[in-house]
Amino acid sequence: MPSDPKTISNDEVFVIYEDLNNRVWFGTSAAGLNLLKEDGRSDINNGYYFQSFTERDGLSDNEINSILEDDEGDLWIATNTGFSEFNAKNETFTNYTTYDGVLKGKFRKNAKWKTKDGTLFFGGAAGVNYFNPNNFKLNKNVPNPVFLDLLIDGKVIEAGKAFDNSVVLSQPLSSGSVVKLPVKDNRFEIKFTSLSFASPYRNTYAFKLEGVDRDWQFLEGKDPSASYTQLKAGTYRFYLKASNNDGVWNEKPIYMDIVVSANLMDRNIAKIGIGVLFF
Repeated sequence: MPSDPKTISNDEVFVIYEDLNNRVWFGTSAAGLNLLKEDGRSDINNGYYFQSFTERDGLSDNEINSILEDDEGDLWIATNTGFSEFNAKNETFTNYTTYDGVLKGKFRKNAKWKTKDGTLFFGGAAGVNYFNPNNFKLNKNVPNPVFLDLLIDGKVIEAGKAFDNSVVLSQPLSSGSVVKLPVKDNRFEIKFTSLSFASPYRNTYAFKLEGVDRDWQFLEGKDPSASYTQLKAGTYRFYLKASNNDGVWNEKPIYMDIVVSANLMDRNIAKIGIGVLFF
């Protein structure tokens, strides 16, 4: 039954693979990876059940075409969109796409081979991908996030130049910058990047506008940015952190202060209120 989490996630199975620990894995056509497990406390299905892993768990794609195990016991899963490296110990995925050198196109079903030195071969519509996971090295370089541009209504704000009769940014963007934003022009966008170039599309960013975002917001990929609108008058601090392609974070965020001024009507109302109070 598809609604039963203990059964296989899809009846159409493309791949069956037994790893070095005698665990049996099933790759399905449209519902991810399944591990056959034994539950000695149950008589249902002779005490066996399935644990499934899908895109929701981090798998790159739910159609699985082949599986190989490397010398460290990690599974390399060829899907429709690239490779997923699966660490079975902590049940996490690391995905690799064309940005990492994977050839375009679908992988062929069970077109795979592992050599004695640990090199893995996978055949696909565009040719053969081969690599040796033993030669992979973790990128330990701690990345530095940087602010690139501040935009209001899609227009880049230049430091020291007036925008709508006021100077929004007196100095070039950097950590500690102060942005003076009128209420009527408080729809803005902050573009940023990370000085980590090994595989920039896999860099991850975490940002938060204090007073607006309760938690860190995460994103990755090309041209990262954050947008906000309809901020009330006040001072807000925008924080930014970044990680490199291998998930190494710079935990010290950079920041900028966003000062939203009250508009003229609000000021006049405040003055009238004060006049009435002390009349």
